Amino acid sequence: MKKIIGTLFFSLLLFGATAQETKKVFGMVSDGKNPIENVTVTVIDGQSSTVTDVLGKYEVQVEVGDRVQFSYTGMRTVTIRVEDVTRVLNPTMIPDITELDEVEVAASKRRSQKEMEEDYVINKNIIRTAWGYLDADRAAGNIRLLDENEVSIVNFDLPSL
Repeated sequence: MKKIIGTLFFSLLLFGATAQETKKVFGMVSDGKNPIENVTVTVIDGQSSTVTDVLGKYEVQVEVGDRVQFSYTGMRTVTIRVEDVTRVLNPTMIPDITELDEVEVAASKRRSQKEMEEDYVINKNIIRTAWGYLDADRAAGNIRLLDENEVSIVNFDLPSL
């Protein structure tokens, strides 16, 4: 009888040790100061996935040994392995900044006042103003030029005193 109970106890202990334990892991994702909303929390090679709420809080079902990935646009992706004592994960995400080696400007639309002054006689789209010359083709706003025949003659009637 003792052998049967001992064998049964040993087999239950062995089964319990090999079975994967599903548990809930929760926490808050922040940038070190403020919580981050809409961070994607994914169990890699698992079926659980969620996003953080307005307060940066989340809750996900995991198994021991799973890897939980936290990803957000503009931030470095954080991956944490779940261990048997893991219950709370509060990752701090840092900005993903890429330093450029070199920046090259190919061409510019800007022209100097001297260049526009030289082209003023030839180009009808250059306007002479009190503040300098303005190229209607390259100006930031929309400028429309009218010819003489497009302007309507308007008669003014000044009242007499």
